[in-house]
Amino acid sequence: MKKLILIILLSFFFFSCKEEPTKPQTETNLTLEVLDKSCTEVWIDIKANDQANKLGSVYLNDEFRTQLYLKDTLVYLDELMPNKTYIIKLTNQEGIGTQTEFTTMDTTSHNFTWETFEFGGEGGSSYLRDVAIINENDIWAVGEIFIEDTYTYDSNGVWQHPYNAVHWDGSKWELKRIFFYIDPDQPNAGKISSECISVFKFENGDYIITSNVQAAVFRNGSDQYKLIHESFSWEERFGLNAIWGKSTNDFYAIGKKGNIAHYNGNSWSKIETELNGITDNNISHIFGVENILTKEYEYYLSVPPTNTVYYMTSNYSLQKLELNNKFFRGIWSKNGLSVYIAGYGIVKGINKEWIEQSELNNKFYIEIIGTGENNIVAAGLNGNVAVYNGKRWKNFKIGDGTNINFFGAAITENIAISVGAKYGNSDTGFICIGRRN
Repeated sequence: MKKLILIILLSFFFFSCKEEPTKPQTETNLTLEVLDKSCTEVWIDIKANDQANKLGSVYLNDEFRTQLYLKDTLVYLDELMPNKTYIIKLTNQEGIGTQTEFTTMDTTSHNFTWETFEFGGEGGSSYLRDVAIINENDIWAVGEIFIEDTYTYDSNGVWQHPYNAVHWDGSKWELKRIFFYIDPDQPNAGKISSECISVFKFENGDYIITSNVQAAVFRNGSDQYKLIHESFSWEERFGLNAIWGKSTNDFYAIGKKGNIAHYNGNSWSKIETELNGITDNNISHIFGVENILTKEYEYYLSVPPTNTVYYMTSNYSLQKLELNNKFFRGIWSKNGLSVYIAGYGIVKGINKEWIEQSELNNKFYIEIIGTGENNIVAAGLNGNVAVYNGKRWKNFKIGDGTNINFFGAAITENIAISVGAKYGNSDTGFICIGRRN
């Protein structure tokens, strides 16, 4: 049965769209704006000035869909067809109204050619934890890689530290060492290539790689980096599990003991929430998105091993999202109106109503990320990689499915990549990259 979610909102929450909306043909004081659309859904902002006591009717391609009181309203419609043009019409009781036109997104392909790569293992257990695609000829995966000569001296007497990154230049992968201060408060004490935890790409192509309480900031197109570290006292510092932000001068970091901090380009500040000081739980994931309706930034936090995902507003108030007693990790949203959360299966939230993606039940995904509602990848345990093309999910089993776990993922229009570990006599860092045919 077709679903309709109507959200009655006060008019002062409405602002102009981030992107130029479809222009309505205004015949009365009723207006329509298409805020966003996917392959099968549309979100429509209705404004009805001073007509709250009147009834209105909504038609989609001349088919009656619903009746509502004419207040400022967000209308959500689903079960649409991909790549199809629709006319949505709103009329009052006199049959006078307005209409606008939109075309749904087209689906993307599930046809991938997969290639895998392994790194290290000879000198110790190796693994990769995260990955970012700067562009298709510039990809970074981070973690810790041991090879046969790790922790030995080379022929020049140089001590061989572990590798903590792998870089793709468009033709080959190369092991890399990113050096961090042994003691960030005493730079002269030296540097080591300590384990890297996460990598995050900003919209302008800059990216940041974290290791414990430090981060290496790279500018787009450069292999040079600047080291920054938490400016708190040692007692207040925390391991950086993940980064999300708008730029290298405006980002949030989350980590151990429920800590959240913000960096403004010069200094750090702690974000005080009810999660501070939780010794048993670490915040593993953060994802921020600008809600296209309210124009406010919203942040989603996952706190394993609980089944709780937290929703944080721009004023840092927290709200728990209870998700059917399941364990969840990765979070992604394009518009703030539709939110995907991955863990034991994947759920999709529309106005905080959570719908299980039933075809992915009984699988565990750690990361989920996309470029749009028709191009999403999720990766997790037992070699599972799932891709959403805008209409349906398809799960790919990489390897035999018993000895490969993925911890990070990234996607563009042409490639999907997952990184993790392959377990055996010598554990290796593992990368699986799929190219659309």
